[in-house]
Amino acid sequence: MGEGKGAGDGGQRDISGTLVETDDPRLGAALELMVEGVWEWDVPGDTVRGSQRLRDMLGLSPNAPFPDAVEWQALINPDDGARVHAAFEEMMMETGRFSVEYRLRTARGFRIVHDRARVVERSADGRPIRIMGLVTDLTELRSAEAAINHGQRINLLGSLMSGVVHDVNNLLASILGNAHLLHTGASRRPDEAIADIDYAVEAAASLSRNLLAFSKKDAPAPRRIHVHGHLETVGRLLRTLVGNRGALEIADSSEDAHVMIDPSEMDQIVMNLVVNARDALPASGGKITLEADIIDRAPPSGWPDAYAGKFVRLSMRDNGSGMTPDIQERIFEPFFTTKQDIGGTGLGLATVRDVVARRGGFIEVESVPGAGSMFRIHLPRASAAEVVETRRSNAWVRGDELVVLVEDDDLVRPMMVSMLESLGYRVQAFPNAEACIDGIGRLSNAKVLLTDIGLPGIGGYELVSSVLRQRPDIRPIVMSSRLASAKDGQLDTGEGGLPFLLKPFRPAELGRTIRRALD
Repeated sequence: MGEGKGAGDGGQRDISGTLVETDDPRLGAALELMVEGVWEWDVPGDTVRGSQRLRDMLGLSPNAPFPDAVEWQALINPDDGARVHAAFEEMMMETGRFSVEYRLRTARGFRIVHDRARVVERSADGRPIRIMGLVTDLTELRSAEAAINHGQRINLLGSLMSGVVHDVNNLLASILGNAHLLHTGASRRPDEAIADIDYAVEAAASLSRNLLAFSKKDAPAPRRIHVHGHLETVGRLLRTLVGNRGALEIADSSEDAHVMIDPSEMDQIVMNLVVNARDALPASGGKITLEADIIDRAPPSGWPDAYAGKFVRLSMRDNGSGMTPDIQERIFEPFFTTKQDIGGTGLGLATVRDVVARRGGFIEVESVPGAGSMFRIHLPRASAAEVVETRRSNAWVRGDELVVLVEDDDLVRPMMVSMLESLGYRVQAFPNAEACIDGIGRLSNAKVLLTDIGLPGIGGYELVSSVLRQRPDIRPIVMSSRLASAKDGQLDTGEGGLPFLLKPFRPAELGRTIRRALD
């Protein structure tokens, strides 16, 4: 069920004959056999009834009243609330339909549910009078899918690794060669050599971050992403997947092509499609093209959670071997594969279909044997009001406070000291947490603690806790080369977690983070 209060005269209506409290033995038996919970809302009377199955899902005691619309709203995970509210308002004002997956608090903790509803009765002036819905508990299913999808991602990572090692070695060769030329004074254009080193470091960092993000096993966390921008970000990995089998082109795409999806889910979609296309490419002259645009249309049949409206269409075209109609009909079946000889599992395209369906989208495929294939992935477009673009300045934000630095790596620590000093800060550096704990008492004017998370012995989070007990006024910042969030640690400042820096980072990013922590 969605959220909101009833509209109308506010009086109670007699709904004793409603489906969820029927006296018909056949309907009662049907309700008992259903795995879904059923709810019914009398909107003018603001009265909600739920079937026994739904009461069991919530863990309600026999005599407990069923939650009304406002009480149900309070059960929805706050991170999902805005999305549920938007879909609910769209049902009430426009579509008359509602289909949302969200986390619902029950007696057993938060459960993942799929809530589907329709307006089944309206007043003469079009206002909803009666709404009925089904609630399905998907918690176990999503857990199983997450395990399968994680294993599938690991298989893809295996395909990536040899190419990634090749790319990283090339980047390291560029860094080492340019550094040697600068050191010996043999470089004719020092500014170009520095720019090449800067580019190589950024490219290597992007590779490692994408690999870490793709391999994570966290539950999906949808957020607004720009599809074309994301394709450009993972472009190096995609070209590594294709290797020498052909060329991969990312065509210019619409600036407004934003969707709500977990970035790792988008990676799964794109990488599985690219792998599938790569394996079908000819021995020479192969080409894969990716493009995103916006289309306004109704979905085809067979996609119950996709509604008419604006979609971001991600198209992937290849000039490979194509598919016969009988194979095309089965490509999304789990474990169906035509690539047994090269270790195909049959899970790649099944995973793509699962992710797209879960996000309210649909897929269309065109293929001609000998002439290639076209996959069109349609995902609901994030509205312009939802899209927030963040532009980061490259300007260095400076300061003059004393920063306590704790970094165990003997190569990174002096570089970090120089970086902080270049921003105007004074620095006291320690190689481990124990030395910092011993020395922090003598640094009464220190304002910032900047520490790595993965310290030997006493870890970074434990160090922060210890320092804050002595100096509750100091501002902690944590950093790591692992893709993680400060919220994953045991310590919480009470202000939403600790400021976090992912290595490697630029001086401008370090300066902004310190100033935000201080100001």
